[in-house]
Amino acid sequence: MTIGAGGGSRSNSRSSRTNKYSTSKLRNSQHGSGAAGGGSALGGQPLNGPSMGPGKGDIKHRFEIIRKLGSGTYGKVSLAYDHKNEREVAVKLIKKSAIENKQDLVRIRREIRIMSALKHPNIIQIFEVFENRDKIILVMEYASGGELYDYVSTYGSLPEPEARRIFRQITSAVLYCHK
Repeated sequence: MTIGAGGGSRSNSRSSRTNKYSTSKLRNSQHGSGAAGGGSALGGQPLNGPSMGPGKGDIKHRFEIIRKLGSGTYGKVSLAYDHKNEREVAVKLIKKSAIENKQDLVRIRREIRIMSALKHPNIIQIFEVFENRDKIILVMEYASGGELYDYVSTYGSLPEPEARRIFRQITSAVLYCHK
């Protein structure tokens, strides 16, 4: 679970940083390989989920990588600015070369399809999905507050009202998923 600005589960407010991100190109030299790394744009193949559709955008020019948010087994997540929709997003890059077997790839694709269909205020929304032979890119809602685990680790034991608020958000999301 992620925690958004203002104590909510996510941040929906439009970024006031439009002028700061006026360039339309990713700064791959400053931020590593980024979402459009390897020099190839993925303006084409959406993966069964929310999408711009084939040929309607060039990720390399549409999303400006701001900073790395984290990394995991299959790739990394970066904060990016979406110039088309004028908002901050999280861009998750999944390297297919890091996926060890076909069953894991099937599981990842199934999870993406399921998550793309969910629309709930306490569940991060997947806006768009792109795939080519080397990678899968997820463009997701950015929750500025970070991971719940990090939040609890940072603040230690939470006051009861705060713990209740978070618990209500979690149970609301779980209930929604099981309907």
